[in-house]
Amino acid sequence: MAYVKAHYNRIVFRFRIGGKQHSTTVNTKPTKANIQAAKREAKRAENRLKFGEPWDSVRADLRGERYLTAKKSLGYYAQHLFDHWTKANSTLLDYE
Repeated sequence: MAYVKAHYNRIVFRFRIGGKQHSTTVNTKPTKANIQAAKREAKRAENRLKFGEPWDSVRADLRGERYLTAKKSLGYYAQHLFDHWTKANSTLLDYE
């Protein structure tokens, strides 16, 4: 269930999805038009949460922020390769 409320000079979003509660505030003046737009955004955010999107991503979008996921570096992929690499017999041993 999505809930949008004016709180001083901010708009508060509250969600209850699957027994978990999530809330965040947005630094937007709570005018009539902004609250209506926030209600539309809350419906979209509620659907995203129901489909299993992480709360951090949804919250960042509501607040107009950028949600960054941890990028995997070259070292990560190299370690993954070496973890699964089987050591082959060296050809130098054959010449002895």
